[in-house]
Amino acid sequence: MATQADTGRARRLVSVIIPTNNRPALLREARSSIRALEGPDLVFEILIGDNGNAHDTSVVANEFGARYFKTDKPGAGRPAAPHPGQLGRVLARV
Repeated sequence: MATQADTGRARRLVSVIIPTNNRPALLREARSSIRALEGPDLVFEILIGDNGNAHDTSVVANEFGARYFKTDKPGAGRPAAPHPGQLGRVLARV
């Protein structure tokens, strides 16, 4: 899927799914690294699936415009974090 940048050039949309469990500091670092790769022809849709109980995870997710999804499966670990649908044709799971 391509979107139009302000310059009129087509931008590629890549959906990045980040499952997490009680790791807001690492989530902030991962999300910042992903956003640093964006440019005039590339934009990332960051989707964060959380099954932890750290209260600031949603705040960290929203700092850079990531979409946040929460599940109620406590103690199930990172693999149980939700895997939301993506918009881009290219999918990267971190």
